[in-house]
Amino acid sequence: MAERGAKSNAIREFIAATPEATVPEIIAAMSEKKIDVSKALVSKLKYGTKPKRRGRRKKSKADPMTAVTLESLLQAKGYVTRIGSLETARTALQQFAQLIG
Repeated sequence: MAERGAKSNAIREFIAATPEATVPEIIAAMSEKKIDVSKALVSKLKYGTKPKRRGRRKKSKADPMTAVTLESLLQAKGYVTRIGSLETARTALQQFAQLIG
C-alpha cells in the first residue's frame, strides 16, 4: 500500500521543479511515473494553495431616512406626553399607518 499523500507529494515536487507546466502536462508526467492522478487533484495543488486576500470591510452608513437622531427622539417624547401615554401614541400611529398605507 502506498504511503498516505504520496500522489500529492509527487505532484508538489513536479510543480516545484517545473512551475510553468500546465495541468495536462503534469498529468502526463505523473502517468509516465505510473501514478494515476485526477485533473481536480492536480488543479487543486497547482492553483488552490495560495492564501486568499481579505479585504477591509467598508463601514455601513446609516440611511438618513431611517436613522434615529436625538432630535427625532425628543420630538417623539413630546408627542407621547401631549397625547397622554405610550399606548395611546402607539394606537394613534397604527391608525395613521392604516390611513396612509
